[in-house]
Amino acid sequence: MSSPGKRAAVCLALTASVACGSSEPVPAPPVSQAAAPPAAASDPIDLGALGDVTFPWPADDLHARAIDLGCAHACILEEGGHVSCWGRNQFGELGDGTAESRATRAWVVDLPPAVEIAATCASTCARTEGGDVWCWGGGDLGEIGDGDRAGHRLRPVRLTDVGGVRALASSDAGTCAVLDSEGRASCWGTFDAHPGAPFTTPDDGRPRELTTHLAAPPRLAAASPSRACVITRDGVVSCWGSRESVGLDVAPIDPMTPMDGVREAHDLDGATFLTCASDARGVACWGSGVTAFALGSAPLPPTRIAGMAPDADVSVGDDFVCGTVESETRCAGYGELVDATGRVHALGAVATRVGALDGLHDLAAGSTAVCGIDAHGGVRCVAWLSGHEGEPPAPPS
Repeated sequence: MSSPGKRAAVCLALTASVACGSSEPVPAPPVSQAAAPPAAASDPIDLGALGDVTFPWPADDLHARAIDLGCAHACILEEGGHVSCWGRNQFGELGDGTAESRATRAWVVDLPPAVEIAATCASTCARTEGGDVWCWGGGDLGEIGDGDRAGHRLRPVRLTDVGGVRALASSDAGTCAVLDSEGRASCWGTFDAHPGAPFTTPDDGRPRELTTHLAAPPRLAAASPSRACVITRDGVVSCWGSRESVGLDVAPIDPMTPMDGVREAHDLDGATFLTCASDARGVACWGSGVTAFALGSAPLPPTRIAGMAPDADVSVGDDFVCGTVESETRCAGYGELVDATGRVHALGAVATRVGALDGLHDLAAGSTAVCGIDAHGGVRCVAWLSGHEGEPPAPPS
């Protein structure tokens, strides 16, 4: 998700024109948790490297059910519905009631037991079994969904405008929630910087209903306020906003235009400049990130990635994509993936198997890492480097 910490601040990864605002806490409604979380979260994590490189840590006892990564933070949903986060906390994205970054996992406070989590670049939302949604972290772009863009939320805030939510999906800029079996969905965050976005009402910082129905569970890719894609209920990848080429907006995409060359899509994910979808033919990517790893010269139409299996579960980071089928993961892109042993997996236009990610499920890609969960609930990650020793070279021409 979004641009690396070594190249941009978290808020700038969302949009360069938005100020980050204050970090004053906004009190959350009192919540009684069903069960107290474990006494401590002490898995050591190299905070100095987080945001540039995120390596694995001893985490065999996590019993994780899900993991999601933001621009420089990560959150884990554990057994019992408890949520813990670590990493940068500039915008309250850890939800621990402070703005202090953490080298060890911190428990999210005042949060009822959750069954699902979804992270944006600088915030996180959680869904409870009863369908309530709670969000915390950066809120300047409406990511919290409570209608207040004045600052950030250091503790979870319950959204009062959505209920009975069945599934969540987040991108860098916001979150969507599926509300019923028909795929009716509401979204909050910044999705419509360009005219023609498919919402029933103007953006007021609260959840707004989409005019199209989404697949369930939802798949969403919207890495900037000017571009968003979803998988609709009939398996079509539909996008709106602008075609972004090397950071420049060109001709706008018609609202909800089906993406050419992708049919009956299985999965969808995106980062700041790159979006990828999988179908029965493999994995296709589009956006200016495609040029960064020499897969094409234009942001559209989609470019097929050689070596990717059909109907893969895709995870997209800055200038790279990974696809997983039956616990085998192959990645393509620009730069290198580095595992805990220091082994380097060079990326290129043809997908190559990354053994360090084999056997993992529910992979999530962030700006600087890809993480997944093993069969025992442990978490394993590999770091993404855009160049040797952290120096980002210019993309190949």
